[in-house]
Amino acid sequence: MSDRTLLPEEVSRYLHEHPDFFHSHPELLETLSLPHPQTGNAISLIERQLHQFREQRDRYQVEVETMLDIAGENGQLFQRVMQLNSGLMASRTEEEAVRLLHDQLRELFRVDQSVIHSFDMPIRSVAGIRQLGMSAKWTAALSALLSPKTPFCGALEKEWRQGLFENGESIHSVCILPLGEERIWGILVLGSHDLRFENDFGHFFLRLICEMVDAKLKCLFNKEAQPLRKPKASSGERAKLRVVEPATASEKE
Repeated sequence: MSDRTLLPEEVSRYLHEHPDFFHSHPELLETLSLPHPQTGNAISLIERQLHQFREQRDRYQVEVETMLDIAGENGQLFQRVMQLNSGLMASRTEEEAVRLLHDQLRELFRVDQSVIHSFDMPIRSVAGIRQLGMSAKWTAALSALLSPKTPFCGALEKEWRQGLFENGESIHSVCILPLGEERIWGILVLGSHDLRFENDFGHFFLRLICEMVDAKLKCLFNKEAQPLRKPKASSGERAKLRVVEPATASEKE
């Protein structure tokens, strides 16, 4: 018999290849000594397993509590969206619907500023809907960026913030909601004084708001509605909707 001392790697490999080793040698379990993961003191195998079970239990508890918190927040948000939908459906006129929309976006969703811009000429003027037809390059840039029912969230350059909002100086992040199913007739723009609307902002509830607002106001933009300007700008006045990095969006102008 060889007197060579086994290397730790050899013992580890043997136990890995023979997981039933301790079935035939249970007495060895009582002699095993393992370090405590926090104190380093020697403890038994059973004590070590109990410690691992407690750690797993604590991790699972944190995960469950996190999921419950998210579910609760989503439930509250869904209730606010349904409250907004009920108000829009109950509105007797488009003017009343637009006024209620801005009020509830501010009260229910804590939106600092909101505005509706239309690309097309409505069949009649409605207070609260601005016509973004003064510059073809703006319309072209937005048309190239947006897709129906796909919100755009992020931080924009100062020029765009000032153009989209009355007081764009204080806006640091925006969410642009395209209005229209197959063809975009306008946008609902939400502005925040912080970086709330980041690129990874959840879009599910935003798409619901898109659909609700479009359903209420699309009657103003029928097939005969004429664009205020052609969406294609001339080569001399092309513009690009540029996004700034979130880290620089909060810097004072």
